[in-house]
Amino acid sequence: MSGASRTSSVSDTVRTSGMAGPSMLEIDLYSVFMCRKCNTILAEGGNACESNDVLDLIAFLAVSTDVEVEEGQRYDVSPDLQGCVYSYLRCGVCKAKVGLFLTCAVAEVSHLRKLFCIFRKSVLCYSLKTKNLLEGERFYFNAARCVAKLGQLEQDMFHTYSRIQDLANIVQLQLQSSEDED
Repeated sequence: MSGASRTSSVSDTVRTSGMAGPSMLEIDLYSVFMCRKCNTILAEGGNACESNDVLDLIAFLAVSTDVEVEEGQRYDVSPDLQGCVYSYLRCGVCKAKVGLFLTCAVAEVSHLRKLFCIFRKSVLCYSLKTKNLLEGERFYFNAARCVAKLGQLEQDMFHTYSRIQDLANIVQLQLQSSEDED
């Protein structure tokens, strides 16, 4: 199947019904972000760590091997990135510009430095959980919720560790009692 026909068939399935107003959807772990032009997977929802409304992007800790960081660096004088040094991110398959990688940044965007920043307008997001394909502009990352989930995960891990320790102690006691009987 050619790239052009694959793109149009997938793009035709982008869900638009029920998209009333500027409603946004939170990124979940079970989603993949694909190049809008050729549908190559660029990043996974589990690597999302930030969304920025001013720059209209989603930042990721890691991206797929199909994302290329452009060789040259740029110095920007536009209002949003004034004083920043960055390289463009390109889709490795169709070479479309899909984002940027900040090397040096002013205070307002310094939290995005060394993250893979993907432009929302450059991606489609497929949710493996709901099996829906949606436009990247509809998604955001909720850092507070992520921190809460990490806290819950930490508690769950501690609880599991405690149960394993209890089981190990029971096994140890049973081994000792069976040795004493011999």
